[in-house]
Amino acid sequence: MATKKISLPVAEQFRAEKIRSMQKLVSEGLASGISRKTMGDILQEARRRTVEES
Repeated sequence: MATKKISLPVAEQFRAEKIRSMQKLVSEGLASGISRKTMGDILQEARRRTVEES
């Protein structure tokens, strides 16, 4: 039996895509394992990279 594809309103499509993107990031983070870095270390490195790229 063929299934009928139902279109979501644009706002719902956007929301669903944001959720899929966040789920992907969470899955990648969980798969990467435990880090020895603290949250402060991670933020400091991210800020340093941002300054270097600008």
